[in-house]
Amino acid sequence: MRRSAALYGILGLVLLTFGLVDYFISSGFRLFVWVNLAGGIFAIVLWITSSRSELASISTGRSARYGANAAIYSIAFIGLLVAVNYISSLHHTRLDLTSEKVYSLSSQSINVVKGLQKPLKLYGFFQGGENPAARELYETFAYYSPKLTYELVDPDKHPELAERFKVSVMGTTHLQYGGADSGEGTNVTDLTEESLTNAIIRATRSTKKVIEFLDGHGEADPDDAETQDGYGTIKKDLEGEGYEVRKLELAQLPKVPDDANLVVVAGPIKPLGQHEIDALNDYLKHGGRMIAMFRPQRPDNPIDEDAMVKLAGEWGVKVGNDIVVDQVVRLFEGPALGLNPIVQN
Repeated sequence: MRRSAALYGILGLVLLTFGLVDYFISSGFRLFVWVNLAGGIFAIVLWITSSRSELASISTGRSARYGANAAIYSIAFIGLLVAVNYISSLHHTRLDLTSEKVYSLSSQSINVVKGLQKPLKLYGFFQGGENPAARELYETFAYYSPKLTYELVDPDKHPELAERFKVSVMGTTHLQYGGADSGEGTNVTDLTEESLTNAIIRATRSTKKVIEFLDGHGEADPDDAETQDGYGTIKKDLEGEGYEVRKLELAQLPKVPDDANLVVVAGPIKPLGQHEIDALNDYLKHGGRMIAMFRPQRPDNPIDEDAMVKLAGEWGVKVGNDIVVDQVVRLFEGPALGLNPIVQN
């Protein structure tokens, strides 16, 4: 009888321990927790009822005092573990020990996530509602802001969400900013940090910033993504950051548009007219911003850039006609000028 009673006590302690541990580390529906706790309490009750005589005999002896001390220390130790677990859940820190910091975000992404003013929820639509890579990436983003949460969705089980968020491609991440009912949403299909960060910028930005590329003088074309002189890739990256890219035919306009946040003069071949120079100068005087690029001069193809050089000089920028040369350092040799041609034909 004593042996069976002892087994009841040991079994009860084991079940209670498993139940408490699972309670603090698990999430969602906790059937396993309640089964263990109920079973543990039942086993402890059986042990007490089966050992009433033994408990009464030892409750007044020296062993009772030792047992009471042990019980107090055990309760204090368990309480300490619970407190440490609770505090760590509120103030936890992740350490990325990989050399490439593959489990950390870039400083730009961290600033974007920390700057969230409203709740942002990521809905990942994947087959079966599960994708380890997506979950890991979402958790990394959610670590830096309590306003960011995520949910993995099986579109076959929840077609109403896919229809509501206009998701038609498996592997799409929908970002809902400001609430599921009235918030702004955007979709992204690339599962990368850069794509998610750009999507967060687009979803959270209330107004788009406009970048105007000057056109009509042989400048680099922001709509050209095929040739090596085109700026189509740059335009795509800027739009990914949430900017609106437009062409500016300033010769046909009285002035630079008021909503232009930046004007890019991407290496004109033909000279700018005086009206265009005056419009750009007036735009700068009223707080505008401009990026001016100059093409390298070649003896067989001279470019008239005098008007742009003069405009830059009026704003304190001296434009030179120089060559930038990188030094080449070879093993067992001193530095040399890197003038060896790469192209042979």
